[in-house]
Amino acid sequence: MIKARNMRNVVKFCFLLSIMLTPLLTFADTEAMPRSYVSPSANNKFLFVMIASIEIQQDGLDYGDEGKKEAQRIRAKYPSSGMYLNDGSTNPLWTVDWYSNSVMVASDGNHIIRLGPWATSLSDEAFTIFEQNNVVRSYKIGELVATDLLLPHSVSHFEWEEAMSLNNYNHTLFVSTLSKERYIFDFFTGETISSEKPVRMWFAISGVTILFLIIFVLMKRKRLVR
Repeated sequence: MIKARNMRNVVKFCFLLSIMLTPLLTFADTEAMPRSYVSPSANNKFLFVMIASIEIQQDGLDYGDEGKKEAQRIRAKYPSSGMYLNDGSTNPLWTVDWYSNSVMVASDGNHIIRLGPWATSLSDEAFTIFEQNNVVRSYKIGELVATDLLLPHSVSHFEWEEAMSLNNYNHTLFVSTLSKERYIFDFFTGETISSEKPVRMWFAISGVTILFLIIFVLMKRKRLVR
């Protein structure tokens, strides 16, 4: 009786603890609300302005008082999302009609890389290369990583990106993943210049090895039967 009572108490405690912690875990793993922001080019000649498509009162709320003030300042100064000269002007060179939480801005003022949202599937957008508001090439996560089984997961999403950087001299984009794939893309054309895919190579080698082992076992069985 005592053991049964103790076990019931443990179960009740674990149940109550899970109820208490679930909102905290959910909050900690919730994507931040959109906010207006400015991203400069590496040479500081251009500014890419992103205006969040939410009510102005909500803009920047997830980023504290300073974040809210900055978002309000951006919305008050710039009329729309797009590329601007970094000289105080408020007339866009060109505009976009979409939103992203993060972009990479090339120094030519014509190309940007839009990063995809939190990843929940290999079919989600990894990044898209734009020349002004025209899509040059879009890549899905599944085109860059072999599987999400080896990637860190949270309650709602997984992470795949290790690093991304622009080389404005060679107009290239370097991408590395958490499963150790490496890519270099030409952001003028969107084409892949080079790639290293160790996980896919490992899968291929493992598959060939297993195939040879199966053939070896079958041949050995045939000899034993004879």
